[in-house]
Amino acid sequence: MVAVALAGIAGVLAEIAAVVSLAVARDAAKSEHHSGLPDVSSLNILVFGLISALVGMTGVLYLLGAWLLFKRKAAGRVLIIVASVAAAAIGFRTFGPSSLIEVLAVFALCAATLSATVLPATGRWLDAGKQLRY
Repeated sequence: MVAVALAGIAGVLAEIAAVVSLAVARDAAKSEHHSGLPDVSSLNILVFGLISALVGMTGVLYLLGAWLLFKRKAAGRVLIIVASVAAAAIGFRTFGPSSLIEVLAVFALCAATLSATVLPATGRWLDAGKQLRY
């Protein structure tokens, strides 16, 4: 059940991050730069849109995996594992090595969710759901 809770929290946080990323993309499109540099607003929209789409898909994987794991389906365990690895990769590429606190926070949540999901106790909990119910 810890894996379900952590995956649910990670999913909600990922969806919030996707919305914030879309807001940043919108603001980047509205900003006017008069510094003589080339206009990069369309590039900013594309980059932040891509990031928000990836983060949003990761959030959906977390939430769907949490729901399936709560229903004691092994597919939920796989989805949470995939989402944790993807979120760690996206978090590192998004924040980069310069913002250490954000990278550590993302990695800590991904590692906690991943480790709770792959624990043998989670597998036993899934197997207990396969028993016949009367």
